[in-house]
Amino acid sequence: MKNNLASLNEFLSFLDMHRIANEIRKEKGYDIAGYMGIRVPKGKQSPCNMFGILRENEPLEKSILGIKYTQPQRADLLGELWKEDERILLKVFGERNYREASGLIKKHLRDYKIKPEKIVFMDEEKERYLHEVA
Repeated sequence: MKNNLASLNEFLSFLDMHRIANEIRKEKGYDIAGYMGIRVPKGKQSPCNMFGILRENEPLEKSILGIKYTQPQRADLLGELWKEDERILLKVFGERNYREASGLIKKHLRDYKIKPEKIVFMDEEKERYLHEVA
């Protein structure tokens, strides 16, 4: 019976995390990241115990020999919400992202009557790609 209860709790945790990620996506238009800041394609789901928030950056406008072109930039990884057992951890990437990331997460957690147990500040991060050369 204990295994079934653990599986049910994990499933409910997954539904909550997935629902929160989708609400943020709908409200702000931000994309969702999975582990290591890798973008989760639309229609796919983030891992069951976490998700990250990606804010797009405007493409850079460049010119070579008078020919103009745009170069896409990686999205900013604002923060990640982690849920392990009943503990909620919010990682915020970069001091300038604190207000937006924490406010957005806290707003959406209010519906579930929970607060992050711990907020961790990390250096600024950009989205990562699955096949990246170091």
